Amino acid sequence: MKRKKVIYNVCGQIALLSALMLIGFGKRDKGGPMKPEEVTETFCRAVAAGDIEAARTLCDTISMKEYMDACRMTWEEAVKQDSTAAAIAKGIMDSMEFRTDDVSKDGNTRIVAYTISTTDGQGKSKEARLRKEEGAWIVERITDRL
Repeated sequence: MKRKKVIYNVCGQIALLSALMLIGFGKRDKGGPMKPEEVTETFCRAVAAGDIEAARTLCDTISMKEYMDACRMTWEEAVKQDSTAAAIAKGIMDSMEFRTDDVSKDGNTRIVAYTISTTDGQGKSKEARLRKEEGAWIVERITDRL
């Protein structure tokens, strides 16, 4: 039990550090906010790596609550079942390819069509809807693209 507590403590510290780093990534070195496609990619990479807390900093936590809860539960279950398999999955997702296919405007929102592919050839086309809040783009919905 003590080992699990230490592991959870370390995981919590890593998640916090990652969240702080991603908050820093919210602004580019040039001083401006990230573009919608940059926010989408950073968000997707955080989710794919199991860093749910960092991903939460880039999304509307109310409209994305169900999505984020499902992601968190999936990662927790994977770690609980087989931490080695979860580590391998994380490694595959860390090296995923993110490709922006299109960015369109819909009023005050942006819709980013993108495709993610893993090194093993698996791919998925999705769409992210973002809105600007306090000068920064945030993800308010992720859907599969038909």
